Amino acid sequence: MDYYCQRCGRIIGETERVCPACGVSQDRFKADEEQKACKKCQQEIPVNSNYCYHCGADQAQYYYQSKPLKKETPQVEKEEQPDQDNIFKQIFEGDYDDLNASYQRILKAEEEQRAELQKLKGKVTRANENEKPGLIPSTKLYLKDWFNINKRMGRADFWWSFVGMIGLTFVFSLVLSVVVTGLRSVEPNFANFFLNFMVRVFIGFILIANMSALIRRFRDAEIPVIAIVMVFIPVVGEIAAYILATKKQVVTNNDYTFIDPVREAKKRRKARKK
Repeated sequence: MDYYCQRCGRIIGETERVCPACGVSQDRFKADEEQKACKKCQQEIPVNSNYCYHCGADQAQYYYQSKPLKKETPQVEKEEQPDQDNIFKQIFEGDYDDLNASYQRILKAEEEQRAELQKLKGKVTRANENEKPGLIPSTKLYLKDWFNINKRMGRADFWWSFVGMIGLTFVFSLVLSVVVTGLRSVEPNFANFFLNFMVRVFIGFILIANMSALIRRFRDAEIPVIAIVMVFIPVVGEIAAYILATKKQVVTNNDYTFIDPVREAKKRRKARKK
């Protein structure tokens, strides 16, 4: 019968007192050696054993026991100590009833949330958000949604707002030049700082608003939103992006409509509070 070395775990003969592989003396021949139970087979082995000389199990590893250990443990009331054996069985033997029930509740809540969002968004029933797109209403819509990408933007609204923003840029430049001219006669240094600050703020606003408007226009034409990266290609990419913005409306789904569901939900919550 073969045994295992208590130190290296290699197979050795039944009568061998020293392992030929690692040279360690085998404590199983010592009558007074302190013993412990093997973590796998539960047989008594020397307390300093790295491996069980009966089954060769590594004592540094954990072995799940489906039955209680042979070594008796103190009896305690069930209320004070949970049945760990049953807990492990539920985990390792696939008792997932409670987990499945929780998962189904989560799925149901998500479905209800999607249905509620779809109800808030409504459906696309016309080509533009404004019933009568024009210079003023379309520009107002552009300014209101300057940081919104959760909806569509009709083709007429987009191009009317484009013209409107050209006009607003001209008016802004005219007003800013008048203000800066007046400041230079009083405080030249502050006038230059104010001019640079206002120009940068306005340019930043225009860049963000144009990007948002293009994304909403792409959603209306059902163009992949990733196409927006074209605007980062100087001249050619920008021209290509605005050419795509001339595409007609396409409605194959109602994932995006002319209503922002997040904004609509906030409006309804405010109305309920009132």
